[in-house]
Amino acid sequence: MWTRLSPMRSEPAAGGPVQPHHSGARRSRLTTSTVVVLASAVGFAGSCFNPRDAPPPCVVCPTPAEFKEPFVPEFVRDNIKAALERPTIDPNYRDSLSDQAGGSPGFTYVPDALAEAAATPGFFTGWDKVREVQFMLNLLEASSDVVASTSVQLLFTLFRDTGELPGTNEARYEVQYEFTLTTTVADSTQEERYCGRAFWDLEGGDRNFWTLKTWEDLEPLPSPTRPCLGTMGLLRALSGQGN
Repeated sequence: MWTRLSPMRSEPAAGGPVQPHHSGARRSRLTTSTVVVLASAVGFAGSCFNPRDAPPPCVVCPTPAEFKEPFVPEFVRDNIKAALERPTIDPNYRDSLSDQAGGSPGFTYVPDALAEAAATPGFFTGWDKVREVQFMLNLLEASSDVVASTSVQLLFTLFRDTGELPGTNEARYEVQYEFTLTTTVADSTQEERYCGRAFWDLEGGDRNFWTLKTWEDLEPLPSPTRPCLGTMGLLRALSGQGN
């Protein structure tokens, strides 16, 4: 079993904008000293410094994922897959999640029992769209001064309408997924796999713009050939511990 490089913070600062941030060995940021210049009638004294050069642009930049107009739930699935594999969290992943409107709480993530047990008490309470987008930004798009690369492969082995939600505006899908996260730092590569069975509740059929309202992980999927660590709930929990 691979050992995670380090935990990361999943939750944004209270009242702050959704921006990538990180800590630990996986993501390290070097800050430039603040230079204070004092001026007076006699003259001024300045502090001289040598700022760090800006990091070079990427050599092979990933192509932003295309966003399909989500006329059907399957396009929401496709948009989420593309947004995570070719990180386009904002706007593509964000636009795939439901907003608060008309009394609806918007997107909610519900962990499975094993993931919840692995997290600190109350960690998943109030996991909404803001926290979900921030988590994915931290995981996949946080800038770094360390030479590192992260790649994702997301495979859906089942995406089936259960027929449990009546009407044309909402639908519940049973989903089985495999999420493989590969991180390379220098010459070291680590692969982590998270597999789960989940319910996805979607809404928006009446306006031909479906979004994901609830992601409820139910249980990890067994995989005898390539074992999984747990559901993506466990990944969320591990990424937020120790912060």
